[in-house]
Amino acid sequence: MAKATFIEAAYQILKERGIPLTSGEITKIALERNLIETSGKTPSATMAAGFYRDIKEKGNNSLFVKIERGKFGLREWQKMVPRENLFRKGTFKYAAYEVLRSKNKPMSIQEITEFAKQRNLFVSAGKT
Repeated sequence: MAKATFIEAAYQILKERGIPLTSGEITKIALERNLIETSGKTPSATMAAGFYRDIKEKGNNSLFVKIERGKFGLREWQKMVPRENLFRKGTFKYAAYEVLRSKNKPMSIQEITEFAKQRNLFVSAGKT
């Protein structure tokens, strides 16, 4: 039986598990189940590169999305995932999302930053 490509194996594993996983977790499962074959020393890096390449080349037509740092999921899940869970708490993206959602109007970056700082929505050690 022919081995799956890294991307085919990743899709199968994510579909079965139903939760976002890191490229390392996906690679480990794929190797344990003998879904993929590799002679390289860093198969999880190959898996991650496959995700990034697929997302970059196919854009919204990619089967995959980056859920958070290092974790990938299936694009088809986006309809099921509440939008606020797409950003890590404490990040500027999360703060901007929360501010814009609560204000429900366009705002400048400076306005978003000021409002987010007042509400302690993110932490920054920087001056800008």
